[in-house]
Amino acid sequence: MTMNKHAIPAILLFWSFSLNGQLTTYLTFEAGPQWGLIKVIDPGGYFESSNVNSSIAGITIGQEVTRNLSLVAGVYYQPYKGGINMIDDRPWTQRLATFSSLLIPLRAEYRVQFTEFPVSLTPRIGYVFNRISFPDIPYQRAGILMAPDGSTFSYNQTQQFTEPSRHFLELGAALGLRFAGLWQASLNLSYLNGFNQVDDPTFLLSYQDPPGNATEAEYRTKGNQVFTTLSFHIPVSNIWQNRDYRIRSRIENSNLEGKPTESNSSFYLGAELGPLWRLFNTNNPAIGARPMEDRGFLRYANFRGGLYAGWLIRDDLGIDLGVNYQKSSIFYSISHDHEVDLAFRSTAPLFLEIPLRIRYFYNIYKEKLLYVVYGGASLLTQFSTGDFAAGSGDFSYTSPATGTQLQATSSYTATRISSFRPLLRIGTGAEYRLPLEFPLTATLYVNYMHGFMAVEEMTITGSIPGSASLGSLSYNGSAWSVDFGVKVPLPFRKEGACAPPPEREEL
Repeated sequence: MTMNKHAIPAILLFWSFSLNGQLTTYLTFEAGPQWGLIKVIDPGGYFESSNVNSSIAGITIGQEVTRNLSLVAGVYYQPYKGGINMIDDRPWTQRLATFSSLLIPLRAEYRVQFTEFPVSLTPRIGYVFNRISFPDIPYQRAGILMAPDGSTFSYNQTQQFTEPSRHFLELGAALGLRFAGLWQASLNLSYLNGFNQVDDPTFLLSYQDPPGNATEAEYRTKGNQVFTTLSFHIPVSNIWQNRDYRIRSRIENSNLEGKPTESNSSFYLGAELGPLWRLFNTNNPAIGARPMEDRGFLRYANFRGGLYAGWLIRDDLGIDLGVNYQKSSIFYSISHDHEVDLAFRSTAPLFLEIPLRIRYFYNIYKEKLLYVVYGGASLLTQFSTGDFAAGSGDFSYTSPATGTQLQATSSYTATRISSFRPLLRIGTGAEYRLPLEFPLTATLYVNYMHGFMAVEEMTITGSIPGSASLGSLSYNGSAWSVDFGVKVPLPFRKEGACAPPPEREEL
């Protein structure tokens, strides 16, 4: 009922504007990573604020009210994450499922296009209503940690519930690209600032400081957050226009003004390979994927490689589909003592990724050196659903009660949760046409893949008193990679596959 009360009047207002044939209505699909900004009050000074990563996805409808000014409303779904963060050198932060929520934005956007290129900057400002759904049972855990100063203590962590609704001011901007008539894509960045005067509690942390005094630290937030999304904007108000009007509009919005408009479309084939660094989530601040020391640049990277085939729709726009092999391994590190107590690594079954990418090419130097940005989606798949690995190892840790070294045993079970998971994909890079008779292009890309749901999980147990389960690590497909490759253009012309493209005559 709350969503209907806020969203339906705005949508009806937008459709009333679309009766004007000169203005456009857009249906937008978007998704991407989100970071919650959580403060801490800690009299002991051992813990600091945490910025915990999660995801956000949604659908909006936008209506132009003037040529460049639009009003936008919609709904986002967000599985909000939280966690505690000790002031230390551990290269990870605790990440816990805190609550799920719906966000209903109502914003104004103004598009500014600085050059003749189909790239624009769109500042945005608006209001966001947030409805929260809390879990039936609050999260609780107990554990032990050693601070960088050598202080060892046990702690108890308890989730606290807040008000079920929040209100935000949204400020942000979008970098947009028009790639086919009125069809657009954009990379968006938004900051949400809560209207609440007082921060709401999220976690209560009880621990014994080194002198043995009971201390409480409290993590609090107004819900402030930052999120960035990749979005695709589909014009829906002009689908009933006749064919002649659509052709005229496409010519007016093309980037080939003053030149013939025949298509120079062609096909291309490519191959790429390189290192991939997977990103993991942990529910225990003493356990992470990679150790604090001796990580190396490539030591915990996985090899990936693949092939792709694409269609160059026009000189500056291409779309391609591929398949990538992703070598996999499992690893975890225990650092109760603020040092590496245990580091484990083993091989794991492979992943296959099927990426769909839309690339935009910008000519830097004589059509030989191109700067490229792309966005798209992937399907991550694997063939080992269920438990696929198990093992154990011994380690030592410092007792909070006595300060002496004790021996313990750690065991793990690795599980593949699902055969398929969707990923969001963005990247940037460069392509260089090699000075060869054969039209071969060298490519270099930096890529980020963002996952939304866990595909692999490792449950870690141990013999530490009071801690039957040490924690868990999960992988949802999120990763960074650097790809080196080659590409072969295949012009689709009567003269042959490798015929040079015809030169355009200036009018």
